[in-house]
Parts: sequence; C-alpha cells; structure tokens
Amino acid sequence: SESPILSSAVRRMRDAYTKSLYQDAFFHSDCHGGNLLSTPGDPRGELCILDCGLMVEITDADADALLRLTLHLAQRDFAKVVDDLAALGFFLEELDPPTAATARRIARAVIAPYLEVGGGAAAASQYSVSELVTELVDAANEVAGIAAPHTERRRGPLN
Repeated sequence: SESPILSSAVRRMRDAYTKSLYQDAFFHSDCHGGNLLSTPGDPRGELCILDCGLMVEITDADADALLRLTLHLAQRDFAKVVDDLAALGFFLEELDPPTAATARRIARAVIAPYLEVGGGAAAASQYSVSELVTELVDAANEVAGIAAPHTERRRGPLN
C-alpha cells in the first residue's frame, strides 16, 4: 500500500500542474517532480513550479480546449479529440467530412497505443519517440492542413 506521505505528494503535484494549466492558463511543457519545490512553512501545503523557461501563458479558451482534449483522450473519444485539436489550431483549415474521418482514424491509430501503455517510467521505456515522430509526419502527409497551433502567424525567419 502507498504511504500517506507519497499519496499526499502525488496529489499535491497533480493539483499544482492541473491548477497551473486549467485554472491559471499557464502551459508548462516540462512538468515533472523535479520542477516542483515544496514551500516550507506554507500551511496550505502548496508547491512552487520551477523552470518556467518552457512555460507560456495561454488563453482561457485554449485552457478549456486542452481540458476537453484531456477528457476526450481519457475517454478514447477520437472524434472529439479531432474536434479539440481543430479548436486548438492544429489544422490550418476546416476539415471536410472525409478528411475529418481520416483524421479520426489516424488519431486512433497513432494515439491509442500510447494511451494504452499508461504512464510512468516503465511505460516510457515502451515509447519510441522516433516512431511517434514518423507516425505524425505520415499523418501530416495524409491529412492536408495539419500544423502546429498558430504556425500561420510564424511564417518566415525567426529573429
């Protein structure tokens, strides 16, 4: 059985990152236990999030869309996952019904295996980043208009 101290630490870590993302609308792209600091003497038992160099403020609409995406991923509802990705700007244009169907099929084929493996260090050893990148590139070639969110605003050289 898990110790009460470990259970409390896991709950506090989860709460810190989910509050940051879904309530405060800050996206931290390097969230792990090493980037959290317990605040000594804080009667609320809050954590301080560190290494904010990979953290950006997002709109409330994007925070809500990310929450919906998270819930739809947990439910394995890939039709809604594609809708959520569209709301987040992952497609440069609106998808027609046949392309949306292709996007749902690809989302299920690419994402579902990673969800089934689960999380944690043992699961991470089963992931292949190069295979995932290859699958995503293949998906981008199959579904026209896939792009990182808001790339249409970033065309041209970065200065």
